[in-house]
Amino acid sequence: MKLFSEKVRIVLSALMLILLAFWLSGVIELYTLLSITVFLVMGLLSLSLAFIWGYGGILCFGQAAFLGWGPTPTPSVAH
Repeated sequence: MKLFSEKVRIVLSALMLILLAFWLSGVIELYTLLSITVFLVMGLLSLSLAFIWGYGGILCFGQAAFLGWGPTPTPSVAH
């Protein structure tokens, strides 16, 4: 027997992530929070490229170019 339906679990998960984001914004300083955000976005982009290239066998040049250009300005912005 399932306790919650699939839609309720998705909504509760999204709500927990939103609450976690608000809580982290008060606990962690801004630079660290922005760095974590950039790392997560780049990780998500890498995973999407790996799924498309690995399972589909297609190379998406738009994603590859964005992934290659993304870390380029990071050292100058971080300094």
